[in-house]
Amino acid sequence: MSESPNKIREQLLAQNEPTRERRLKYEKETQAMLNELEVGFRREKWGTGILWVYATFFMTVALLVTGYRNQVQPEISILAFAFTLLIMGAVELIKHFINRSRVEVLKELKAMQMQVFELESLMPKHSRQNGGEKQRTD
Repeated sequence: MSESPNKIREQLLAQNEPTRERRLKYEKETQAMLNELEVGFRREKWGTGILWVYATFFMTVALLVTGYRNQVQPEISILAFAFTLLIMGAVELIKHFINRSRVEVLKELKAMQMQVFELESLMPKHSRQNGGEKQRTD
């Protein structure tokens, strides 16, 4: 090899150095991704809400109709379908709550990541290189 390992290391570090342009590009990409997640989340919220309202309405109607008919043996298939629909609605509601938490955590994580990038850009180049060497040798 014609180049020393330290020179190659410095070149690699210079390539990964956060520049203002890279940071701005990353911010735009992150914001676009979060906007897409928000739109999908809102769509999911409406769909889940509609499914849950339909499931509870159908279950209520099925139980009321079965109760008013005063049958000794009610129509089991309708009640089974109503319970299945209600369970599906509950599962979708739980999935929605999990996705909401996931999106909130992702937003916070990306905000923290942007703060780290800003702090890295404020640090002088010399202290970053020396700090990395100290951590490696310890």
